[in-house]
Amino acid sequence: MSISRTPKKCKFCKQKKDLVIYGEFCSTECVKGRNALLLEKKKKADQEKLQKYLEKNKDAIKWQQDANRDWKKFKVKAKKENRSSQAELVLTKKSFQYWIKVRDKLNGINHCISCKKIFGKDEKFDAGHFWKAENYSTVILHPDNVHSQCVYCNRELQGNLLEYQPRLKNKIGEDRYKRLNELAKLHKEFKYPRYWLKEYRAICEDMVRKNESDPQRLIEKLKELELF
Repeated sequence: MSISRTPKKCKFCKQKKDLVIYGEFCSTECVKGRNALLLEKKKKADQEKLQKYLEKNKDAIKWQQDANRDWKKFKVKAKKENRSSQAELVLTKKSFQYWIKVRDKLNGINHCISCKKIFGKDEKFDAGHFWKAENYSTVILHPDNVHSQCVYCNRELQGNLLEYQPRLKNKIGEDRYKRLNELAKLHKEFKYPRYWLKEYRAICEDMVRKNESDPQRLIEKLKELELF
């Protein structure tokens, strides 16, 4: 004895048929079509989100681009201007990332945290964020979140996080890794006080001059923000 089924409307083609897949679609073609439509909507939403971010942070992005293009010229120019919090953050991040490279070098680390590539004698490399700087400002200046990374992994592979994550956990330990993740999710958009950024930058530059690899001074300064 066969059981008759009442035809229902397919979620993709909208025709009334026997819904044989997940009780919602009439064919695999409709499943694929639905997935393609959802993917297209997600791409559009992501693009709109990116455009809003670029518009909102256009001044900060320009500051970052100018800093990357010619750091010495940028620093001289910045001293003459009444800097915004975003501009101060760019300056501080630059000094902080330079200390990160010094820290790793002093600790005998001369390879990319993601792909383990050994850096050549005069090879340029980055100080790459695990939790991305543009999305997680709470940990943009946290020593556990930034490590020496090759240019290819950091810029071309968007951080190569699949390889970064297990090696970061191994480097800083399970407890610090969990704490870093908690801090990253506290406030995705955190505005640092300008006076604090200047003081943090001064500490970074002083630690570079003194060849200090211990991050304790920076951790103590971060605690002043009452987020840590």
